[in-house]
Amino acid sequence: MFLLYLLPSSSSLGHLFLRAPLIVAPILIAVLLLSPTTVKKPEAIVTFCFDDGYKSVMEANGILQKYGYAGTVFVITSKIGENGYLSLEDLKKLSQGGWEIGSHTLNHLDLTKLSAEDLKTELQGSKQWLEKQGFKIYSFAYPYGEYNKEITKIAKKYYSVARTVNYGINSLPLSKNQLYTLKSVDVNEYSVEEVKKLIDQAIIKKDWLILTFHKIGQNKDQKTYTWSKNDLEAITRYLQELKFKGINFQEIESNK
Repeated sequence: MFLLYLLPSSSSLGHLFLRAPLIVAPILIAVLLLSPTTVKKPEAIVTFCFDDGYKSVMEANGILQKYGYAGTVFVITSKIGENGYLSLEDLKKLSQGGWEIGSHTLNHLDLTKLSAEDLKTELQGSKQWLEKQGFKIYSFAYPYGEYNKEITKIAKKYYSVARTVNYGINSLPLSKNQLYTLKSVDVNEYSVEEVKKLIDQAIIKKDWLILTFHKIGQNKDQKTYTWSKNDLEAITRYLQELKFKGINFQEIESNK
């Protein structure tokens, strides 16, 4: 099972730029039964993730827009509207600007310690709540990065993809099973120069780099999972200079 990368038609591009002119034209990724010799790799691709749904994502939005990117915010639905977190209006504004809204469960619990019934409530409940607000929900991020085979099995029922915090760059093409254990790089643990080295690795192999952020602030603070605005801009500018294509998880179409 492999991924084939297809650029949208010119008419599709026109529609996309009218809807969100600052967003890089998306790459449609379809899971197809193809031999490796028929798969042509695209340019390197990047996905910006922001976990938990902190208010500072709005600061990140301005920086990403400047360079033609949009991100995916994985929200804890019970926190929406609370002090320090995104409001429902914030989420709508992000969505209208090309961002994807993803699920990070209802309460951000360690899923490996929950019963089967509570697991279903956390995964299905968060998606249903967000869908009632008018969002289309495709992707899921495991709280604390904790998951097992049972959790992955349930995630497959409700989502098209699921992202871990397992360190690494996703080699392309992907198998269908890898769509529920996508690797990412938690930038909080690395310097700008270290992240740039990872970007260099991804572009050489034309692979998929998923960058995970939490809070965005004036200065980097590992204790509070804060990445500075200047550092975010440095990384985003570098990605643009290397012509990385920006995608969100909703652009992954899986023919299951």
